[in-house]
Amino acid sequence: MRFSLFFPSALVCISAVCSTPLFGQDGGELYFALPKGYGYTRSSFLARNDYEVPLRFGERLKPLSSFLRGDVVWYSLSRGTRSFFLPEPFIVRFEGGGLTEVVGNIPIGRETVDRSHPLPLFYRPDDLVPLAEEYKASGYEWRALLLREEANEAFVRMMDDAKKQGICIRVISAFRDAPYQSNLYQRAIDRYGPVQKAVAKPGHSEHQLGTTCDLTTDEIGYGLSSSFEKTVAFEWLRKNVHRYGISYSYPLYKQRITGYIYEPWHFRYWGNERWTLQSERMGLFFSR
Repeated sequence: MRFSLFFPSALVCISAVCSTPLFGQDGGELYFALPKGYGYTRSSFLARNDYEVPLRFGERLKPLSSFLRGDVVWYSLSRGTRSFFLPEPFIVRFEGGGLTEVVGNIPIGRETVDRSHPLPLFYRPDDLVPLAEEYKASGYEWRALLLREEANEAFVRMMDDAKKQGICIRVISAFRDAPYQSNLYQRAIDRYGPVQKAVAKPGHSEHQLGTTCDLTTDEIGYGLSSSFEKTVAFEWLRKNVHRYGISYSYPLYKQRITGYIYEPWHFRYWGNERWTLQSERMGLFFSR
């Protein structure tokens, strides 16, 4: 399914009642989140196209106003002489400096990234190292899996310790930059609809930190599914990940808080000194 975005020659306000002030003093900075697309003629996913002026990932957008239509926030935007609409799911919003490069790396354990707080779109840690092939899931050896050096050491040590107990834990996915995440995000929208909760927007994914892995095991054929929670490998992780400064990001009982679906395979390295604070904030998942 393809969601086309369309432009009109002039913006027609739906009503003065529905229009609301932009977020923040200046509306923040808005950027296009999908790999490519077009603006809508009106605030409806069924809007017909009159003009097709393309938008590209990371393109900065000029906001005019925002309003709620149904359960979705829509923005009226302009570029040159043309005005158009986009829904909030197609936009990455920053209070400021959305494309500003971070000087150096964000300290591990101090990164704030969730549905409300994005990373700079082109943030990429400079201490990424490749994960050794022996720790990649079978069938994923071709992937260049990268992690920040400290996180790589923690995950490798954890997998080695599990192996000593006869438990196989492997990595399917690690660092993902925002442009790559944008493609995954588009696929999720195509499959589940614009308001899906399966894949984070570019800039909002913990994978961009370079400290996060999607894990699997031979018990489920190295797949990526909720059946992972029924494995011996997951039970071992549930009891032991905290020993390595690693935590479970999206537990079943925290979906309303995280805003994402249950992901028993998604683990993030916070560093040992951050574990206590993270445990208090997210809850000790291994005590359930």
